[in-house]
Amino acid sequence: MSPSAYDEIQAVIEHIDTAVFILELNESDEPTYVALNAFIRKRGKLSLSDSIGKTAKQLYPGKFGEMAYRYHCECFASGQAASYDLTAAIGGDELRVRTSLAPNLNSDGAVVRVVGTANIVEAEYLIREAQENTLALNAEIEHIIGLSAHDLRSPMRNMSQLTDLLLDGFVDLGDGKLALVNMLKLVSSATQSLIGNIVDFTQTSKAAESVERFQLLTVCREIFSILDPADNHRFDCDHVVLFGDKIATQITLRNLIDNAIKHNADKKIHVSVSAGAIADNVFEVVVSDDGQGLRNPEDLFSQKPPTKIDSGYGLYAVSRLIRSRGGQISASQKATGSGVEVRFSLPGRVE
Repeated sequence: MSPSAYDEIQAVIEHIDTAVFILELNESDEPTYVALNAFIRKRGKLSLSDSIGKTAKQLYPGKFGEMAYRYHCECFASGQAASYDLTAAIGGDELRVRTSLAPNLNSDGAVVRVVGTANIVEAEYLIREAQENTLALNAEIEHIIGLSAHDLRSPMRNMSQLTDLLLDGFVDLGDGKLALVNMLKLVSSATQSLIGNIVDFTQTSKAAESVERFQLLTVCREIFSILDPADNHRFDCDHVVLFGDKIATQITLRNLIDNAIKHNADKKIHVSVSAGAIADNVFEVVVSDDGQGLRNPEDLFSQKPPTKIDSGYGLYAVSRLIRSRGGQISASQKATGSGVEVRFSLPGRVE
């Protein structure tokens, strides 16, 4: 291009409120700056005359210049747009800078110049680091809570057994002692349930991903045999083969079926499990029962932690597990008859 053409390009980019530069190959086929705007020069304390015609490694001595030069060369060689993050010294601070390169091609497909833009993305990195630190701290807190809850299980179980011994043959003299013992039993039972929910929550939160082929019926039979060994309830399940996260599916089914049994303790219920594809590479599992139902089933899987003892840490953990795996979970009253229907989806397929 003629000198006047370069002057026109420089005038166009000069006052853009972000870093803009243009590269062309010199006689030695090295990417050199032919234009860079005031935004770059001000922050880099550069003059235009000292910058034009130089490569990145000449303009920015050190690792930043060497790495930027390498990316510039790769962009000219490949003819493909590129983006890279590097740490640069700006205003006395070490800041992360993201640069995007866009090649301009001639009619023969050769790169004649590269237009680059750059932005400081230090805040993005700081936010990401803060999120990672928060996740690590939360994981540590959950681990400590889980260990503490596990250690409390035995003492609370012993307390419950002691109240059973006290009640065995207890003679009510009308002095209120029987009511106190019954209250102690209720408190110990509620505390055991809460501790169990907390342990389930921490274990569910740490569940590893396991993508594999599995029989839904086999998984359900194992769960049914554990949760209802006396066959007090009726269960049925689709005979389908799924490919996806078996552990997440298993944990979710166990919690849902256990919850259905617990909330219908005085009633023989029918629990049904079915599965099918709802989109490409997504399967859905439906768990329904004919129990007494819930007042607000749509709130069952809130994304907020439970605030009440009986709100169900297990279901909150299941909700978090499913969503962390890229799935969805929801509950509703059954369309016909009594009971609740829960649907959860996960990446995978029905085979």
